[in-house]
Amino acid sequence: MDWTTFLEQTVVFNPEVPADFMAPWWFGDVRKARDARLAPIPARSIEQVHTALTRTGAVAVSHRLVAGTVPPWARTVELTGAPALAYSLNRRRAERSSDFVDLVPLVAAVSGTPPRPGRPGG
Repeated sequence: MDWTTFLEQTVVFNPEVPADFMAPWWFGDVRKARDARLAPIPARSIEQVHTALTRTGAVAVSHRLVAGTVPPWARTVELTGAPALAYSLNRRRAERSSDFVDLVPLVAAVSGTPPRPGRPGG
């Protein structure tokens, strides 16, 4: 499905999640919230998102990587022509958390690009 056709759908979103994180899930990087048809849901888990989808009749945006979590009653479509979504991870120079290190290959897998070291201060 062409991504611009998908923009006509009502999309679930959680208003309790920071807007910077939530916006890409309703194409907020290419349109304003007032131009989107958004269905607010208080979901805190993927199961609650699925319940909200049946209750609202709205759609959700997901990565191909998690297609295995889509319930059998749901229909999936691949969006074509959408602008690329950029991912980035930032850490303090002194941060040595293994959680951060564990995220790097996950973000690389989701984005489909190898990790690149950043520039300090940039």
